Amino acid sequence: MIAIAGWLVWNAVGFGPALAMWGANLLFNGLWSWLMFSRHQIGAALADAVAMLITIVGFIFLAWPISETAALLFVPYLAWVMFATALNGALFVRNPSPA
Repeated sequence: MIAIAGWLVWNAVGFGPALAMWGANLLFNGLWSWLMFSRHQIGAALADAVAMLITIVGFIFLAWPISETAALLFVPYLAWVMFATALNGALFVRNPSPA
């Protein structure tokens, strides 16, 4: 759904602010797994998850006038990342960094 949303926006207007937000979100999406699972940096992963939320909401806002379908395709992704961010936050609280 992420790919389809990006394609719909690209197909309608080409590269612009909405697609830049989409691309930034892909970067944060890939970075999260590396931070969380490879580097075990729970706090950095949480900050990255918040950045994902910001770029998801930004994409929805910017894509809406271009393609309501593209914007709506991001809503389940928003719900999932909200849940994942809550889990990441709970892990962060329960696993304080060593002093």
